[in-house]
Amino acid sequence: MSIVKFPEPIKWEDEIYSEVDPDLVKRLKGKDKLAIMRRLRAKKQNIMQPETDERYLLAVLSKVSGIPEEAFGELPIAVFTQLQLEVQGSLLGSEDGGQTPSES
Repeated sequence: MSIVKFPEPIKWEDEIYSEVDPDLVKRLKGKDKLAIMRRLRAKKQNIMQPETDERYLLAVLSKVSGIPEEAFGELPIAVFTQLQLEVQGSLLGSEDGGQTPSES
């Protein structure tokens, strides 16, 4: 994985975001996962399988990047999906962005 540059910068609450580094996910610890899960539960979002849940993947990416979760919603769907797959791949220990061998 590498830095993902956005097709167009996202302006969100007086900040401008033009890229994100999904590799930062590898810096998270178990305590970070627990904190993210607590925050999602507090928002009444029940996450049964975190590593496959889009809400959890987005929350993880937001935590490591400092970009608000809502800002990612402004990305084109292909970029949005690519980021989710890369985060999922990092969480599951895959270097290919979460794709199975038949999808590569």
